[in-house]
Amino acid sequence: MPAAVYVENLDIDQRLALLGLKESLLREAMTQGYLARARLTANHPRIFHGTSTWAETVASLRELLRPEGWEKSDIGNYELTLNSTRDIAIQVVTGDEGTGLAQAMPSNKCPKGRNTIEAVINNRQLDMFEELIPQPYRGINNLSTWILLYRITKEVVRCELSLPSTVSEEGRITGWKERILLRPLYREAKPFDVRPSQHPEIDIPIKRKAR
Repeated sequence: MPAAVYVENLDIDQRLALLGLKESLLREAMTQGYLARARLTANHPRIFHGTSTWAETVASLRELLRPEGWEKSDIGNYELTLNSTRDIAIQVVTGDEGTGLAQAMPSNKCPKGRNTIEAVINNRQLDMFEELIPQPYRGINNLSTWILLYRITKEVVRCELSLPSTVSEEGRITGWKERILLRPLYREAKPFDVRPSQHPEIDIPIKRKAR
């Protein structure tokens, strides 16, 4: 069955509202993730240019959604932002060239591990046996896991919040039940506002070691 793809602003807003989300908050998290990458220099380790975007997007998403009843989960280093009341979790993932394009069938850029594979399999099982799942709380293993998929190009940052339905044994997402396409972030649109972290700065005193 083809995925339901939401592209019109009204449809996007209505579908996100049912999930307890707002497009503005998701795009703000992505903006902060991109800014973390844009602030880097050639002296930073090359691998950090990719991980910095992902890490800052995850952190910003958690801070922005915390007042809305969301919380973090990092069991087994599987980084999620979840809402146990709505039985929903969000995983931030780098996407391939099809990300954010309505006519494409996007996937994750790099293969994912066992946690992601099991989450997608769980999504499919929840869809098939929804009426058999105890309510009101089904537990973390029975959350629907959505993917905040993003792709950075020379001109734009494309992103979507989508619900995966099938995955390969190699950890590649091969199908989606729903795709909510967010408005892209144009990299030439300056300036971005840098949102300060909600966490207090940590002042670590440094003392000379006694001889």
